[in-house]
Amino acid sequence: MAGASIAAKAKEELGRCIVSLLMEEPFYGHLLSGIVRSVTDQTQTAAVALTTRGVELRVNPEFLMKELRIKKVRTAVIKHEALHLLFRHLFRYDPKTRDAHLFNIAADLVVNQVVAPWPLPEGAVTLAMFPDMGLKSDQTVEWYYDKLARIQRELERAKSQCDGAADDSDGGECAGGADGAGDSDGGDCDGGADGAGDSDGGECAGG
Repeated sequence: MAGASIAAKAKEELGRCIVSLLMEEPFYGHLLSGIVRSVTDQTQTAAVALTTRGVELRVNPEFLMKELRIKKVRTAVIKHEALHLLFRHLFRYDPKTRDAHLFNIAADLVVNQVVAPWPLPEGAVTLAMFPDMGLKSDQTVEWYYDKLARIQRELERAKSQCDGAADDSDGGECAGGADGAGDSDGGDCDGGADGAGDSDGGECAGG
């Protein structure tokens, strides 16, 4: 459990971030001012979740105060969560047909395009992480999800073929992937940033 002191500081800092949004971008500040806020270590970073109390903004105090050293970056993360609400990502995720980790990455690709002018934290999921995948800007979460899922299937199929070829050979190397995706540093669909894959399907986490 986070110490009482850092939790209190995180609660105060969360309020300051929302006030900053109210002053600079009132729409997002008003959006967040009406929802339940929770400073808790039940999430690793920051997230919005559906609970019995309604929509809840959750922030990990250690993450907010120790990992995010720059105040404007903290505000960026809070705006990021507001954007998940604005785009209704919590309501567009179907656990029966969507992979939670991949959906979170797709949702982050959407919101992180419009977090500016606030600076994103280092390692945030952006289109620049996937330079060889043909991901267009300003698309829906469903578009990014379907694109990433297709690329992931191609990579898995290529790996399976590679493994099969290796079993029949003298240990020769099987290189490459599907559509050049295997050559990208950011092309692994298992990747993410700062808790992007921490969701059990009930929340959209920050990253």
